[in-house]
Amino acid sequence: MSRATMGTRRRAYAKKVLLAFVSFCLAVAVCEIGLRGVGYCYRPMRTEYDGGAHDWRRYHAFEQDCFVHDPELIWRPRKDYSVFNSQGFRGKVLSEEKQPGEFRVFAVGDSNTLGWERGSNWPGSLGKLLFRENRKYTVINAGVYGYTSFQGVRRFKETLVYQPDMVLISFGANEGHHVLIPDAEFRNGSLERLLVPFRIGHLLLAVRDRFVLDRKHHDNQEIVPRVTVEEYREHLNEIIRLCRENHIECVLLTRPYLGTSTHPTWWKTHAPRYRAATIEVGKANDVPVIDVYAYFRDRKECLADEAHLTGQGHDLAAELIFDRIKPLLPAAKAEKPVKSEKAAQ
Repeated sequence: MSRATMGTRRRAYAKKVLLAFVSFCLAVAVCEIGLRGVGYCYRPMRTEYDGGAHDWRRYHAFEQDCFVHDPELIWRPRKDYSVFNSQGFRGKVLSEEKQPGEFRVFAVGDSNTLGWERGSNWPGSLGKLLFRENRKYTVINAGVYGYTSFQGVRRFKETLVYQPDMVLISFGANEGHHVLIPDAEFRNGSLERLLVPFRIGHLLLAVRDRFVLDRKHHDNQEIVPRVTVEEYREHLNEIIRLCRENHIECVLLTRPYLGTSTHPTWWKTHAPRYRAATIEVGKANDVPVIDVYAYFRDRKECLADEAHLTGQGHDLAAELIFDRIKPLLPAAKAEKPVKSEKAAQ
């Protein structure tokens, strides 16, 4: 075969490849325009799996305006947006260097810690109570919607640069949400970042998720909690270890909620086990535990729904926590440390 013939064939092949590529791009563009035209948008939080479990994680990571995707935290607060300051916390902006006598308290938790966007949050109310006690006391709200203790450990580590003196840890609700993939294995990586901006990408993610679900059903694999009770214990123990390593007072809080459930995949069915684990870990490590759940168990008027405090509830929680941590503050030098409690009635 002559060189001229080979060259002709190569050019013909190249044209075919180019034509196929252009056709593919046009088909994708038409599909994208069509999906946008009909308003298609895949929202995993609306995908109801067997048993009524919902997975909000990709929504938080890619679609909720106040958060951005993070490879370690899955999602993190968008700085200088909504209630979050330039450091990604709710509250005053801190310098990395502390002033003499300054006492910093960080509250690390989920949506009940972060509080309402336009309203109360118990760390904010606690900050006011502490400020009256001493103007050098500061409370920073490091709560984030949807967080579990898996994210809480990593979130807490980020606070260390600001030299906290005390940390209040409040988890135990989102852990019990049942999903296909637990937090420790969940990844929203480069594939999702590439696909999410496009509606055809949403369609591909929907197909992929449906495939994963079908595969798990075919293999008789059950949906699992985002964080198991055993993992929850490990996360609390790690936070306590880091606190002792950095000379930080650690206080554990149980998570308030209303009512009971017997549904095998509903988070509230499993919430008592996480509460019990919180108290047990506190006792085992001689760390103070404030049983916020027990305090609000019969105060239905203080919760806006089954898992979130009202404005009044946030203020009462702040007063409860203030009373329990007061002996741990610098002003109470002569007082004995607070012991872990079975229930703060």
